[in-house]
Amino acid sequence: MIIMSEVSQPSTGVRLSQPQVVAYLDTHCAGEGTLCVSESQVTWICRSTGLGFSLTYPSIILHAISTDLSTFPQECIYVLVDANKSERRGRHAIPLYTSAEARYVQDLQLAEEELHQNGDTSDDDDDEEGKNLVIRFVPADLSVLQQIYSEMCACQELNPDEGDDFSEDEGEAVVAMDGDADAMMSGDGWYTANNIGEDDEIELSEEGRANLQRMLGHSNNGHGDHEEHEEDEMEEQ
Repeated sequence: MIIMSEVSQPSTGVRLSQPQVVAYLDTHCAGEGTLCVSESQVTWICRSTGLGFSLTYPSIILHAISTDLSTFPQECIYVLVDANKSERRGRHAIPLYTSAEARYVQDLQLAEEELHQNGDTSDDDDDEEGKNLVIRFVPADLSVLQQIYSEMCACQELNPDEGDDFSEDEGEAVVAMDGDADAMMSGDGWYTANNIGEDDEIELSEEGRANLQRMLGHSNNGHGDHEEHEEDEMEEQ
């Protein structure tokens, strides 16, 4: 879950700051504001309220350009977010207990663990399934969609998810949502690094092409090496 709060625009590593961008959290319109893409995070701040949110790059599961008006009435930047990773948890003070209080707290913790072990875990499973959130950014100037997407790609490469063995591919994999996402994302009107060069209507800048080739190079090189290794083994046999 993402909570609107007072946030500040990043002051360092800013790649793009775009005003007049409407943000949608799932189907809820959060208003019009400024979208800032920096090397550390993606920040959006509402113009009327001053409230907003920031997304860390490891929290972004997928982002793409959506021009499919059958799934959403406006062209946009589509972002699938792991809401758990987007939350910034502050440091808490270390609790100080007397011996009696410590025993009481320990008893409460043991009782809570026992309840979780003996109770129904279906609610927990439902909670886990609801952790992902869809965010759509709709700029007033649709010509900047490609620039926003390219800058997010470049910055995401600078922030790999240390807990993900496949962090180089993060943000480019299709993730199932509501059972229909695979079909939806494979249809027309969706552009990621895997298909963005297939449509003549989408023009990449020189920097965007360089970023795209660099990202695709990681996976292609690894695949090519594997095939060459298999061919060498067959020749030896």
